[in-house]
Amino acid sequence: MYILTASLFLFVVFLSMFKVSDYDVWFHLKTGEQVLKTLSIPGYDTFSHTAPGHPWIAQEWLFGVLIYLFYWAGGYAALTIYKVLFTFLTSAVIYAHLLKRKVDVYIAFHAVLLVAIFMSWRLLERPEMIFYLFISIYILLLEDFRLGTRKRALWALPAIMLFWVNIQYTALIGLVATGAYLADTLFGAVFESDQARRAQRLKDFRFLLLIFAFVAATLLLNPNTYQSYTFPFTITKEIKMFAINEFNPPNWGAHSLFFISFGASAAIILLNAKRASAAHLLIFAALSYAAFKHMRNITLWAVATVPFMAIYLNALKERAALSRAGQSLGGVLKAPLLLWLSLAVILSVSYYKIGFLMKSGWWGAGVSDRLFPVKAIRFMEENGIKGNMYNTYSLGGYMIWSAWPESRVFIDGRADLYGEVRIKKILTEERFEDFLDAFAFDFAVVAYSDSDKERFLEPEAVARMALVYWDDAAMLFVRRTPETAALIEKYEYRSIKPADASYRMTELSRALLIELQRNIMDDPKGWRNHKMLADVYTAIGEAGKAKEASDMAKRNSGM
Repeated sequence: MYILTASLFLFVVFLSMFKVSDYDVWFHLKTGEQVLKTLSIPGYDTFSHTAPGHPWIAQEWLFGVLIYLFYWAGGYAALTIYKVLFTFLTSAVIYAHLLKRKVDVYIAFHAVLLVAIFMSWRLLERPEMIFYLFISIYILLLEDFRLGTRKRALWALPAIMLFWVNIQYTALIGLVATGAYLADTLFGAVFESDQARRAQRLKDFRFLLLIFAFVAATLLLNPNTYQSYTFPFTITKEIKMFAINEFNPPNWGAHSLFFISFGASAAIILLNAKRASAAHLLIFAALSYAAFKHMRNITLWAVATVPFMAIYLNALKERAALSRAGQSLGGVLKAPLLLWLSLAVILSVSYYKIGFLMKSGWWGAGVSDRLFPVKAIRFMEENGIKGNMYNTYSLGGYMIWSAWPESRVFIDGRADLYGEVRIKKILTEERFEDFLDAFAFDFAVVAYSDSDKERFLEPEAVARMALVYWDDAAMLFVRRTPETAALIEKYEYRSIKPADASYRMTELSRALLIELQRNIMDDPKGWRNHKMLADVYTAIGEAGKAKEASDMAKRNSGM
């Protein structure tokens, strides 16, 4: 058991130990910093130039404070520690819950392993890492109550909720879980034939109803009160406009494990239909609906419902063990064999999941300059580039963290702030000159994933903006003005257009090679510049040099 448990939690730690990968953590960091500096919660926007002064209440302010304290204590590495810590704690609570319920250690092991795999889909530096821990604790305490133990421990629920409501709007899920157990208690009282047990169930119902009322009241103890919970339903149009992938339904290609797990869970419930708890069924139904509606909810589904399935699977195992076939199978599946099979499973999963992180260069702590414009910010600071910016949606948070208040963002992950009208205006300016004049930005930080990058390739864009820096993460353009003339003269890339493979090499000249070699000197570990160099050498018939540059691109990209 000890070997199994140690291997499981080593896997959990290694699985969550990778570099910062969330785009939104940065504005949370800046918000937390501002809350600690001013001892007040922001009530309007100061980070952007497209919605300045617009009402914006930081409903997740407490998460911002917490994540900033992690950063203050340990720098960017501490953001990875945050992920590791809360993944570990959530897994530990679920594992302890299952062992407490006398679930077979091998079933508990594989259940937590499955939850950890599902968590790896959402291992982000976001409030939801705390949310997973909170919902696990909620279910543990509510299960204890359902089984008649530690009833007074339920007073912890409103206490936890006081933190939860200021960390993330998902606090509403805590009320839903409490309501499911309240309904379960009421059903038990209504259908109980024994008078003494019915009286006890009604007493339990009244107590849980009191807890439910306290939890519901605590939901309002945040700066946005009830509007925190209408938020997910009021930004639907904004989400569609930005085509935010995590709000799409799951698909078989990327989420086959979820579909298989859901089918297996439904089968386990059917096989335990007479013994299934109403609370479990209600939570399973509600969270299954949420998971099928938005893929981002799959991890929540796993954290909350897989423990139930492990308990029911254990009950099936115990019933099967009483049969002749079960006794024969039990004679074959001795503990040593189960141990080695379980270790083989976790080693295989580790090779696939953790091996990929290590090979790709993502494993470890800190910030990846392949994902975030770390070096572009350094270039901006060295050359005094500041003012109002255009930026890709995904990079807005990092630009707030790194460039504010000297520079203000165009847009960022706070979709609720910008609203449908502003987003329409942002997305519908067709001519580059109209786009530039409408928003009057001084420079632009553009990711290669940005559909708007095409605007910066147009001749009228080149006439107004100059590409002065680029790397694997982003391109930096500055507006052509008398003040930026010297900077542009020194740094402009005139031949290379790194955003578009079909357009970037319209001019196979010595100037293009010189610009590429200059970029490689500035960024020798980049993969995009070496890939472009290989393309150029291929186009001019230098096969040997093309292969050398291509090999370097592969090494730098971790492929």
